[in-house]
Amino acid sequence: MAQVLHPPHPLELEALHAPQQVIEQLPDLLGVARDQERPLDVALLQLAHANACRVIADWRCQATAGAQAAEAAQVAAAPDLEIRGLIAEARGYIALSDYTPGEQTLGVAEQLLSRLDAPVLAADVYLAYATLSYRIGKFSLSVEYADKGLQALPADLAMPMQVRLWRSKAEAQIELGELAAANDALTEAEARLPRIDDPKLEAEVLLGEARLARNQGDIETQTTIGARILRLAGTLSNAQLSGQGHEVLGLASLQSGQIESGQQSLLQALTDFRQMGLLRDQHRVLAELLLAEGSGDQRQDWIEHFIEIGRAISRHEQAVAADDFQEHLDYARQELSLQKMEVEAELQAEREQHLQDRLHAWMAQTTLFGLFTLSLLGGLMLQRRHARQLAEAVQFRQRALIQTSHELRHPLSGIVGLSDLLLSEDPDSRQQPKVASIRLAAKQLQELAQDLLDRGRLEGGHLSLRPEVVDLPELLERTRELHESNARGRGLTLKVAISEGLPRQIWIDGTRLAQVINNLLGNSLKFTERGSVELSVRRLPDTSKGGIQVQFCVSDTGPGLSPEELKQLFRPFAKLRAGARHQSGAGLGLSISHELVALMGGELKASSVEGQGTTFSFVLSLSESSPGTAPAHLASASIMASRFLAPVTAVALDDDPDVLLVHQAVLEQLGAHVRTCTTVAEARELLQRITPNLLLTDLELGGPDQNSLALCAEVDRLGGRARVVVISGHPPPDQLPAGVDEWLQKPVSMSRWAMLLAHVRTLALKPDEAISEQSRPNKSRP
Repeated sequence: MAQVLHPPHPLELEALHAPQQVIEQLPDLLGVARDQERPLDVALLQLAHANACRVIADWRCQATAGAQAAEAAQVAAAPDLEIRGLIAEARGYIALSDYTPGEQTLGVAEQLLSRLDAPVLAADVYLAYATLSYRIGKFSLSVEYADKGLQALPADLAMPMQVRLWRSKAEAQIELGELAAANDALTEAEARLPRIDDPKLEAEVLLGEARLARNQGDIETQTTIGARILRLAGTLSNAQLSGQGHEVLGLASLQSGQIESGQQSLLQALTDFRQMGLLRDQHRVLAELLLAEGSGDQRQDWIEHFIEIGRAISRHEQAVAADDFQEHLDYARQELSLQKMEVEAELQAEREQHLQDRLHAWMAQTTLFGLFTLSLLGGLMLQRRHARQLAEAVQFRQRALIQTSHELRHPLSGIVGLSDLLLSEDPDSRQQPKVASIRLAAKQLQELAQDLLDRGRLEGGHLSLRPEVVDLPELLERTRELHESNARGRGLTLKVAISEGLPRQIWIDGTRLAQVINNLLGNSLKFTERGSVELSVRRLPDTSKGGIQVQFCVSDTGPGLSPEELKQLFRPFAKLRAGARHQSGAGLGLSISHELVALMGGELKASSVEGQGTTFSFVLSLSESSPGTAPAHLASASIMASRFLAPVTAVALDDDPDVLLVHQAVLEQLGAHVRTCTTVAEARELLQRITPNLLLTDLELGGPDQNSLALCAEVDRLGGRARVVVISGHPPPDQLPAGVDEWLQKPVSMSRWAMLLAHVRTLALKPDEAISEQSRPNKSRP
């Protein structure tokens, strides 16, 4: 017997015609229901809210209201309303293109539905899966789900649901080119429309008919349908529906040769979609405008807008992909935690059994004591095996993070190198902004790769500091320059306040200190919408601890954090607030910064007041370096000055032709003569014929005979004074392999290539130094 379902609240039906009026009534009604502790009424009212949001195309509102309806229905023990709430939440996510949470929510609804006999709810779940399949391009699967929904419903039950299923099936059939079948499905849907009163659903059916008429070249039908859709949109105050109506009219005009009229309608559709923030709809209309003949002076503006919208869609998809990546990592951690708990439960049970056996052994014969001892040994061996398996799982995860970082760095090396090359070749080209955007995206992926690498090395205890002499004011100035354009582009003020009395040259790992400050500034700039971000550095009064106490502080005027959010701020992969899923990044920066500050002997702290901003600070005890010792990077100017003093011949070895292309293009632009090799044998034969100044090689070459390390050790004998440089996606080891002079980590910037060639030219001008440099049998990392 079918489950008796709760009838909808009257406001849910009223929302079909007056959604805004319903939304205005709901806060007071929900307040009364909550005060009187009536969760069933709260669930019904939230479902009415979700329906009103659906009618006006506010998908985020629909998802939120659906989730709240499901929570209230669970308290009220009303599984049918809980399923309806989950379906509404999933539909909102799908409309927002957040497919992973949408699919997960539908899965929960399907599990609850297995306990009920409710054909209408089953059909609704199938309809949601059909919509999801259509949105991700699985049109045949969408038709199958629509048919399953129709089969679940009796012929005279739930007419609105039947109309939606027929319309969904027709949409997918149009994409599959099955126009006759689509026409039949739309006929079935339209035949049921007089028996229901749902203007939004009527408009959705009309949109399907308009698409079919466009494929058939029926301009008159398109025009009639477009006018009907606009009338319905006006009744419902639905900007998305208005934009779709204008789009139907515009495409009909273009199809009939009325270019100007068609463009005007499409521009009105673009305005409606922009009002709703519907990026994909804007992208589609701009493409239709660009395909039209005679675009005139506006064509360039449309092209730029089309590219801008495409980038926005790409950023959204990257954010969603990053969130999916985080969810997969969370799931892996939960699985590991569950396995650990199961192992601990097994061990606990074994311990209890062992104690019981021991008690019986004292009461029984002496021989039972021997059996107990064997059992105890077996348990200990099992415990050791489980502990070893857990340790291997953790090590595998660390290796996976490091390997992922390496695999990202390999293609990024080519992208960054070619981008730098294009940017330097023609600085006045109109393509420069596009190339700069490509390089920026590659740099963002490079930062993600570095974060993954640092996370893996921190977890494995393999990350150590490498102190050097650092010019502190110069480091802070470079940091300001790095973030100033970003702040200016977001309309924010970036302030840098440096107090008197700071040491100029300090002994510290400058790379890691800059990484922490850049992470904190980037984080504040990302979440601050108005106001300012300030970096302040001041010297604290001397204490008995010794050293110079320096405080670094980054503060912003952003939204601030709650006490609960502050507690999880430095956890790996943590992303706070509902809007954080639309920000880029994997949630690793603050966690890594916290641990790097701890390695440097400090503690990263955060304080915040909601609505007033957040402040990050840490104090380091620094050692001042002697004034006469300059940081290594300050010598780069003198090195670069010698770049034209001596010719350089370079041999590049890699089994990837794309990597060789980048090496050759960059080095030749910097004035070097480059010979390329794809195998060790080819490189060895070349080194016997020429005497290069520089040998570049990757250590991970494919093939059993590709031992580039052996070639590095033979360079002194084969190639004279060549400087040997390894280019790898892995970080350099503490001790460089025999024969290797330098280790560069991918991707290598244009400025780093220039520094390398300047150093090689300097060695070419000083033969004795070059010989001494290469005569070392096993060099430490520079």
